[in-house]
Amino acid sequence: MVRNIGEIIDRIREKCPETRIYLQSIYPVSKAGHKKIRKYIVGKRNNEKIRRINEALKEMAKQKGVEYIDVYSHLIDEEGNLRLEYTVEGLHLTVEATGSVPKF
Repeated sequence: MVRNIGEIIDRIREKCPETRIYLQSIYPVSKAGHKKIRKYIVGKRNNEKIRRINEALKEMAKQKGVEYIDVYSHLIDEEGNLRLEYTVEGLHLTVEATGSVPKF
């Protein structure tokens, strides 16, 4: 995934060198034991792997001179899950989640 995103950035730079590129972190998921969470929708996704991918994306953004936007840390609860009020079923975001990330 990280390699593919890097290739997309390279192609954009090649074809549209004046384009300003922003790379956003991947959202967290929730595996909380709450009736709202649908584990079959969240599937095999887990926040440990998402954090590792986000770290790799952040490092790649630095190397490529692309602005990295961390939304992940603004969406998690104290246990590291996607906040219940920010998710429909553990994976997709609610409208309320959009107000929790910083504007740029």
